[in-house]
Order: sequence, then structure tokens, then C-alpha cells
Amino acid sequence: CKIEQTFPITFRQSTLQHTQKPASCDSATNGSVEMKASGSFPPFKFFWDNQVIQSNSAQLVLEGLAPGTYTVKVEDLKGCSVVKNITIETNPASVDLDPKDVTCFGFNNGEIITTVSNSKGELSYEWNPNPAVGGNQPHLKNLGPGTYHVTVTDVETDGTTCIYQASATIEEPTVFTLETYPLSPLCAEGANGKILLKTNGGVPNGGVPGSYEVFLDDKFKGT
Repeated sequence: CKIEQTFPITFRQSTLQHTQKPASCDSATNGSVEMKASGSFPPFKFFWDNQVIQSNSAQLVLEGLAPGTYTVKVEDLKGCSVVKNITIETNPASVDLDPKDVTCFGFNNGEIITTVSNSKGELSYEWNPNPAVGGNQPHLKNLGPGTYHVTVTDVETDGTTCIYQASATIEEPTVFTLETYPLSPLCAEGANGKILLKTNGGVPNGGVPGSYEVFLDDKFKGT
């Protein structure tokens, strides 16, 4: 006699889920990841970059991670494993500088306004060159022309420190000069004399090229 019977063979695949917290910046080591294994045959063994981190558990939390890509392997009781790459991202702040140029040649009335977005802690500023007044503040005034560099340090409550750098240039217009070319009246008592003016440099009135205001005073201070 012959009896045939069919038995189902099931395959239980391990799965690995994770959530990650980014590091504050490229130099920070405050990233973290939480991993949870399920399916197949517990207990599980975790390998983090080929090193055994934890055994006999389905969950693992790692902290103090630098940015980068790590390889994690989870192995079940039967020796079956699942491999996954986990990337710790960064969540840095951004530093934007808004320069205001000096208004005239030789003036020192330029400004730089610093805006820091997504900072995590207390901010400090260090400028180079360092102005005599307000040199460690986000808003600098009374600046001459030139390029200014700022180093912004962001210190979190846990001691994590991130450093950012930015630069801005204060421009100045060229020297403003005025040349006059008088043209005498055609007759001795005529009133058809002229004065031709030629300007160089400076900043046009209203920012419109070739537009300037001219004031002429006589001996009675009439304009």
C-alpha cells in the first residue's frame, strides 16, 4: 500500500524596522537609531558594522552616532539573517548674511545683518576683521568697504557644538567727481550762456543711470 500526503513548508522571513534621529551637523555625534526585529524565530542577535551589539532581544536603540551609513544585520535563532543599511542624516543650521553697501566713497555706514535658521542652542558670533563696535553681535553697523567673515557657534544643552562660517562683502561706489564747462553768452548782455556738467562715479539719483540733481547758488544764496 502507498499513502501520499502533502505538507506545506512555510518560510518565515525576518523583518527589521527602524527610525532614526539625525545628527545636528557634520561634526556632531548625537544621532540615534531605534531598531525592531520581527517575524521568523526569536530571539534575535544584532550586528552593527559587523560587531555584535545585542543578543536575545527584538529591539535595539543606539545613541551617540555620527553622520554616515551603517550596516546592521539581524540574525534569528535558526541563523537566518536580514541585512539593512541605515543612514544617519544631518539637520544643520543655516547662516545667511545680508550686506548693506556704504552710500558714498570713503564712508563707513555699511551694515551686515546675520540670520541663523534651525539653530539648536545658544549662539555666539566671531567676526574677522572684528569691528571696534559690536564685533560679536549678529547685526554690525558703521562698516567700511571690504569682506567680512563670521564664525557662528551653536552650543546645545547637551554640550553638542556645531560651527558654521559665512562671508559677505560691503561695496562702495567710486569717487564722485563733477567737471564744469562754462560757455559764455553770445553777446555782452546776452542771457544765453550755458554750463555743461560732466559727472563721474558716485551713485545716480534714485539709482537711475545718468540721473543727478544739480544745485547752483548765486551770491544771494538763491538756488
